[in-house]
Amino acid sequence: FSLVKWSLLARTAGVPVVFVSVGACRISSMLTKLFIAWSLRLALYRSFRDAESKAIACKFYPKASRDPIVPDLAFFAKPAQISDLRGSRPPAHGKKVVAISPIAFGRSGLWPTEKMGVYKNYVCELATVADQLIEEGWHITFVVSSLGDDETVIPEVLGQMRHAASSDFAPCISRPSITSWQDLVAVLQGSDLLIASRLHSAILGFVSEVPVVAISFDPKVDWVMGDLGLREYLFH
Repeated sequence: FSLVKWSLLARTAGVPVVFVSVGACRISSMLTKLFIAWSLRLALYRSFRDAESKAIACKFYPKASRDPIVPDLAFFAKPAQISDLRGSRPPAHGKKVVAISPIAFGRSGLWPTEKMGVYKNYVCELATVADQLIEEGWHITFVVSSLGDDETVIPEVLGQMRHAASSDFAPCISRPSITSWQDLVAVLQGSDLLIASRLHSAILGFVSEVPVVAISFDPKVDWVMGDLGLREYLFH
């Protein structure tokens, strides 16, 4: 409804409407499909970030079949924007660094559809992986790619970790301040591996040229890993 409202207001004001590298996932409501079809029809230009999103749009707006596929705009961060960022490597004392970027999927109050059982299991499993990595000699740095919700996941993961409360292992864990995508890229450039759940966390890992392991919550994460030939590093 918001898309069609803004599209109608813009066209009424004589302002062109464009949808750039847009993605589509689960769309079940007939009214939602109608609103999106109206919005796409009102647009001067449309492009889709992957073939799957375009195929979904074509089901209720067939003219989308003529639209181009242009990868997610996060892939187009200018080289100068990336090279100007200094890799911020934590005091890892010679250890390899793994960045973990969690997601508040299903968490009550932070996700549209509450799935607390799935969320609690995810937090527990992530804590287990982090503990195992520390035992194998890695330094863990927790990062976020969605401000306002994913930060709340980190304390819960730390609360489940056996090593988090130990003074012996405290130097093995860091939590840098992330307030922008530039901050995130700077930290990722100083990391040796990224474990990510959100789509744009994974994409910024690719942009930073860091190996990515994705724990997917949505088909869009599966699609980007598949498009890049990295499905063997994809989990759910």
